[in-house]
Amino acid sequence: STDYCYRELLKGVKEMKRMSFVFILIASIGFLANQVIAFSLRPAYLELEIKRGESQTKTLNVNNDAEKSILCQIAVSGFEVLSDGKQRFEEATADYSVAGWIKAKSAEFEVAGKSSGKAEVVIAIPKTAQPGDYFACVFAQTQAPSKAKTSQGQEINIAVNFRMGCVIRITVPGKIIAKKAQVSNIKVEMPLDKNKEEGIKVIATLAN
Repeated sequence: STDYCYRELLKGVKEMKRMSFVFILIASIGFLANQVIAFSLRPAYLELEIKRGESQTKTLNVNNDAEKSILCQIAVSGFEVLSDGKQRFEEATADYSVAGWIKAKSAEFEVAGKSSGKAEVVIAIPKTAQPGDYFACVFAQTQAPSKAKTSQGQEINIAVNFRMGCVIRITVPGKIIAKKAQVSNIKVEMPLDKNKEEGIKVIATLAN
């Protein structure tokens, strides 16, 4: 009937409007993401050897290839690779993490469009640190604009975080001494002359 065709036509128009809005929303998100994700952090990996009680300052380069400036934040977390290949950051095992030993000189700074900024981090090894290998990850993170408008003038809220990481491996030199000694060999010496009063000697070899 005519009413049925009209209702189906209205449904089709509404669906087209909805799909058009979704497309505009996706396009807007993609545009904003491209404005923010056009940044990089170098180097992506650092391998250092630092003695106990010493410190080093390292510079990381944050490149912004977008036209607009970005607000960059520096954060530090632990780093761990599990047996199945998965990576842990904030929940990394504390025994191997040096996140507490690394501090950013400036936790937040602005990088102009088509330019680069420098993030300096200070790595200080405590005098009480045990020899061995430790890991951390320094992140440069930024956020897309929280509000934007579609081509139809409708305001939308967007909050998308992007972050790039630099994995740091720190070797603290020194010998690892076991906390407990173990008996590796025991030798008993009996007196040769039974007529003489000599004690029994017990010789134990300890491995530390």
